Amino acid sequence: MNRSNVPRLGKGNNKNTGSISVGKIILLTILSLVFAFFLIVYLFLNIYKPPIDPMNTAPALDFPVVPDPSGIINPTDVTKSGNVIDPNSGRVVGDSYTFLIVGYSGGNTDTMMLVMFDVKDNKVSVMSIPRDTYVTIPSLNVPPSADTINTAVTVGSWSNKINAGFMTGYNAGIRATKDEDKATKIGMRYLGQVITYTFGIPVDRYVFIDTGGFRKLIDQIGGIDFDVPMDMNYDDPEQNLHIHLKQGLQHLNGDQAEQLVRFREGYANADIGRISTQQKFMAVLMKKLLNFNLTNISSLFDFGSQYMTTNVSVTEAGWFASKLLNVQLADMRVHTLPGEWFGDPLNFYALYGKETMEIINKYYNPYKQDIPEVNSHFNGGVSVNFKYYDPNNIDIDGNTLDSLLQ
Repeated sequence: MNRSNVPRLGKGNNKNTGSISVGKIILLTILSLVFAFFLIVYLFLNIYKPPIDPMNTAPALDFPVVPDPSGIINPTDVTKSGNVIDPNSGRVVGDSYTFLIVGYSGGNTDTMMLVMFDVKDNKVSVMSIPRDTYVTIPSLNVPPSADTINTAVTVGSWSNKINAGFMTGYNAGIRATKDEDKATKIGMRYLGQVITYTFGIPVDRYVFIDTGGFRKLIDQIGGIDFDVPMDMNYDDPEQNLHIHLKQGLQHLNGDQAEQLVRFREGYANADIGRISTQQKFMAVLMKKLLNFNLTNISSLFDFGSQYMTTNVSVTEAGWFASKLLNVQLADMRVHTLPGEWFGDPLNFYALYGKETMEIINKYYNPYKQDIPEVNSHFNGGVSVNFKYYDPNNIDIDGNTLDSLLQ
């Protein structure tokens, strides 16, 4: 045997082979981690979907089943409340979600918006609910849950402006729990039930923001450039509210932005005029927030942790935020509920039932079939003599945010 033809593996060869093996291992490890990261992101964005979990799926509304003369809703497909279609029937997880967003400045809620996020079609609709909207609510029972208490809280019947809904539930929660955080959650869950009973819409998630959080958010994103529609001057020492703004385009800090969105005395139609200004401000704010960068994201997280109460989990917040990036301002739409003032003095807002339900079924109904008007409860049970009702002059489609920026 010719030994000279047999390759030999010396020490040098072993060292070189070992170096290559370690390099390959490091490279494979890095590639594996990158692959795992993108796999997790893919699964999160395409497989994970927040559950449909309306706040009122438990036997929470204590009033009799309302028969549906249209025959659209079968009695077996309604909740014990009889108010809406079973949330587990006719809805697809991941397609759409409803959010109740409330701005709070002490006492009754100051701003209420119901948001429909159509994830499937990349559309967002925001319904501003006038705070003086008159409603009637039967006795409501806030069910126990992980984020509230261990026993149900019952809230008595009342007819009032809808902005009293949160404090009604909050006060009942304080009496039951002696805990402000739990009472806030109970107040929001109760207000969600009020919204459902009034409009027939399920409320999946809620966000409760106090004015301190609003001011901080505006300051941390560097303020907002906005065209103030008029000179605004108003003082209310009891609320420690002092509004003094000049008309015209200017850069608003957090305190000035709060003054803008809370001012209502100078508008001819009171809260409806204020809502119009709030919607224009929302368009400017959303345009800025949708330009996401690390500063904005940091501001939002800091803002949320200190000033927000919500039943949106951190995981859900990430998912909703990632989906929101797919929505253009032209596909974000705002509405103001149609109606008119009544009472003596004119301090209650009555809704036009037919047109309100038309807006809801076109833009805010997550079900596959229309919600019948019989399943809504407007105007506190009062028969209102509408003096200015004109069906040909009622805005059903609202405005897109891009149009408000023009």
